[in-house]
Amino acid sequence: MKILNIYSSETGNTKSLAYTIKNKYNCETLDILSANEKDASYFKKYDYIIIGFWVDKGYPDDNTKLLLSKLRDVEVILYMTLGAYTYSMQVHRCFARAGELLDETVTVLSTFAIQGRLPKEKLDEINSRPPDHPRAPTPRQTIMRNIGQSHPDEEDKNHLLNLIELTIDRTYGL
Repeated sequence: MKILNIYSSETGNTKSLAYTIKNKYNCETLDILSANEKDASYFKKYDYIIIGFWVDKGYPDDNTKLLLSKLRDVEVILYMTLGAYTYSMQVHRCFARAGELLDETVTVLSTFAIQGRLPKEKLDEINSRPPDHPRAPTPRQTIMRNIGQSHPDEEDKNHLLNLIELTIDRTYGL
């Protein structure tokens, strides 16, 4: 079984998860810039392509958008890190937006979202918004964002590995 593990990381959250996958599966691991240098045919030699990305204003980051749009005839497992709570509508919207970039020949086998810590500068910017700002944080959003500052943690990593293992167990050889 051949697995390719690709990640895009701005803050280190997604990179730490990618290396957890690398350590478990001893698979080839590429950062997004290296992956984007590859021709689309390169990816077809893998049974599974695991792609981790960070969310930028509700969308996959730009480098991930480029990768997703060039994939053809492959099976992928997608995971993302984001500042929003993992059960929020933001997660569903972002996965839908990622899916819109994929060619119809690409099969998404599973998805997983992990809340991640935000850089201090971003947190300060969000928390400094006046109450009348259109994107001022609500008390609930502030609580949820603060919870995210301790993630991804070991539990998140284990959940991601379990999802990947379950996906492979149920689909390998089909």
